[in-house]
Amino acid sequence: MRGTLVLLLLLMQTPAPSRQSMTGRLVKLGTTEPVVRARIVLARTGGQLEDYKTSVSDDAGAFTFRDLSPGTYRLFAEREGFIRTEHGQRGANPTGVPITLISGQDVQDVVVAIIPAGVITGRVLDNDRNPVRRVWVRALKAIYRDGQRNFNVVDHAETNDLGEYRVFGLSPGLYFVSAIPRERPRIMDDSYIVPVVPSIANYNQSTIITPGREILAAGGIDPAALSNERYLTVYHPGTTEAVSAVPIELRPGATVTGIDLPTVSVRTVRVRGQVINGVTGQPAQDASVTVVPLGQSGGVNVASTRVSMGAFELAAVPSGNYTLRAQSTTAERLFAGVPIVVGNRDLENIALMMQPGVNVPGRITIEGGATELDSANRPRFSLNLLPGYSALPQPDGTFSIPGVQTGDYALRVNFGVTPAFVKSAKFGPADASNGIRIESDLQGKQLEIVVSLNPGTLNVLVVDDRQRPVQGVAVAAVPDAPRRHRSELFRTATTDAAGRARIQGLWPGDYKLFAAEDIEAGAWQDPGVIRVYENRGELLQVREGATQTITLKVIPSGN
Repeated sequence: MRGTLVLLLLLMQTPAPSRQSMTGRLVKLGTTEPVVRARIVLARTGGQLEDYKTSVSDDAGAFTFRDLSPGTYRLFAEREGFIRTEHGQRGANPTGVPITLISGQDVQDVVVAIIPAGVITGRVLDNDRNPVRRVWVRALKAIYRDGQRNFNVVDHAETNDLGEYRVFGLSPGLYFVSAIPRERPRIMDDSYIVPVVPSIANYNQSTIITPGREILAAGGIDPAALSNERYLTVYHPGTTEAVSAVPIELRPGATVTGIDLPTVSVRTVRVRGQVINGVTGQPAQDASVTVVPLGQSGGVNVASTRVSMGAFELAAVPSGNYTLRAQSTTAERLFAGVPIVVGNRDLENIALMMQPGVNVPGRITIEGGATELDSANRPRFSLNLLPGYSALPQPDGTFSIPGVQTGDYALRVNFGVTPAFVKSAKFGPADASNGIRIESDLQGKQLEIVVSLNPGTLNVLVVDDRQRPVQGVAVAAVPDAPRRHRSELFRTATTDAAGRARIQGLWPGDYKLFAAEDIEAGAWQDPGVIRVYENRGELLQVREGATQTITLKVIPSGN
């Protein structure tokens, strides 16, 4: 009994774990207007699911979290008509600013400026200005890789019977808009092929294939299947060339109207031929054939099909200059490619002879002579030949990239989280830093890559015109003009509550540094954005292994 009493006294003297509270309010971005009945989520960094807490803003936009343990938290708010917004997030930058709770100190007056969602609307019209229904209209974001622009689909809408579309719930930023008509039924060999949206009802098929005799008996052929016209994807402001698309600036909560798009159709022809397995000399059984614009290494194929008993037929290819490619669909990597010119007549009897790719050997070493890449104190890297090939080096640094089709490639090394850069790269006697040409004869050639673990580091302070720190701003390190075709040299980071950001892994060389409120981090690889802001950046020479400090003045929103 006496021992129990002593234990209770000791427990009473032991201080309880520190528990804090957090209070704040939710306002509409750019105003003091409260946002009511919004859902607030508080997530502890590195915590478990049970560490997540939720709240709802009241009629004054206020919210409270209690019984919190010390740590770092991320705070999110969401409501219909707004985009999901993190504390410290600005309109074009999706990254927010964490909140730190210190033992014994409550956090008060946290303000989350929730971002109103934007809308893009318009119509799709034919050549006679008649509405076109059931056209997919997509809101696209540009992404850049090695100086080339591609698109990611953010959201889409389908036109109604008036040809109208409305894409809503969009974050602020730059958008491209495209219209793509639904794929029409087609006839191939003795089959009637109808494109469908995959669903449980059709067993997740993308097409329904019916024998020709059955569809003829049922009298169900769509006249469009007999047409030699093809509708092309159209980009705002009415071009069929993705490179000529013009972006639309969408401000927070704005509705951009009148983005009308025409339909554009072209006459098409059939392209037929045969694919031969160059190893066996027999017709290929497992292969695909694609048509790609001449000189294009990636992106969307103009047309594609599977090989059947060595034969292929592409039913609707518009006029233009292309590369016709064949590739095996088995583990044996065989390739073929020939240029073709498509005019107004069908192309017949094209022969594609597939040959094996080549194995590209090499070695990667760490500067100073180290070759052990996967020991406790040495990182492990992966290699890429773009487009389409990769390899993981062995512990001694050697590698072989198998089955590479002959052609021109870019060399990229993926360092993961390890701060590093490529010090030198050679393919045989030639420099491989800016590209590699792979040929069938690699006699005496291999990739020799030397990596340095001493890149540059940059500490940045971002301030406004009154020298006050600015949080939640994306800081971008943009390489000098001759190196801007290399995506791996660009670096970005977001300022914290003290206006500071740390950029690691910088390759040595000259950079322009930018801190802008309304520029998305990835947009700095857009040559058009660089042209506008080039003269507002701070020039800095990054030195190998050096840690440098710089103060940047923020470029305000709308400037």
